[in-house]
Amino acid sequence: GSLTGLAVANTTSDSITLNGATGSFALQNCTVANSGVQGCTANCTTGILNWTVNQCTFTNNTFSDTVVNVTGTASQNVTLQNSVMNQSGSALLFLNGNGVIGLTATNNTVNGGGVSLSGFGIQTTGTAQLSGLVSANNVTTCAQEGVLLGCDGNSNVRLRFNQNRLLGNGGGFFVGSTMNGNLGLAVTNNTSDTFSFTQVNPSICLVEGLANLLTTLGNIGTVATFGTVQDVPVGSLGIP
Repeated sequence: GSLTGLAVANTTSDSITLNGATGSFALQNCTVANSGVQGCTANCTTGILNWTVNQCTFTNNTFSDTVVNVTGTASQNVTLQNSVMNQSGSALLFLNGNGVIGLTATNNTVNGGGVSLSGFGIQTTGTAQLSGLVSANNVTTCAQEGVLLGCDGNSNVRLRFNQNRLLGNGGGFFVGSTMNGNLGLAVTNNTSDTFSFTQVNPSICLVEGLANLLTTLGNIGTVATFGTVQDVPVGSLGIP
């Protein structure tokens, strides 16, 4: 199914909700403003949902604009592209996963205005498997991090961050692994006030070319690591 050119405003709960949806869904050229809770939420416990948010504008929603909740045996493939967030309370994308998730987030703009907590908030738990690409996004003036990623439980994450601009936020790029999480990242050609990587035992945190993030891998900013963050060869994690 699809929604095109829809304008939703001033709801008391989520503006758009996909509960138990499977198949394919697209949200195209829509505006969502002043939601009482979330802008658009997809909740799945079984089956496969492929959904796309394209050329949408989200403004002043109480919490996050697009929310991915995956539990049980469900899988979601979400594409978020060419969209804008203006001063919503939490994040343009909040991903809470305990299933199989494919993520593509490209060419989005977040204007935090000191109100939004972060541009992208990603949390994996349980046995979640997350892979994908976060590229060419512009995240500014969020109260906390431009990108906040936590890999917990027994989850496995493999993500590429490429050509993102994270400036003027409370924090720039903050990722971490805890419990038995296995986090693997490729970070290339990004500009951020900070790049912070944290590992808490016994979890695993792997970064391709960590020693060369600010040289041959083309990132601009400062780098900090906490715990045992492992520098692995570029290309070794098999991240597209």
